[in-house]
Amino acid sequence: MSFEAVKSPVGHSSGGGQWLVTISQVVTDVDLVSRSTLLESTLASGRYTEFCDRKISLCRDHADATVWSFLKVRHIHTHRFM
Repeated sequence: MSFEAVKSPVGHSSGGGQWLVTISQVVTDVDLVSRSTLLESTLASGRYTEFCDRKISLCRDHADATVWSFLKVRHIHTHRFM
């Protein structure tokens, strides 16, 4: 939570001043942070094929595995012809 004094616009004197109050909450989900870190390291290293292989191995749904397989093949195909 933070407080900040806000100046009133010219000609609008309220006497007591105004305050802006900002309330924020940081939610830390360990699993989300872990997946985010993995994605960031993959993007930095360029190891997309390994990332896709990992995602495929973790899929519980055949449709999801198919999507990750397609992305893997797409990356390999694009990488070879660049």
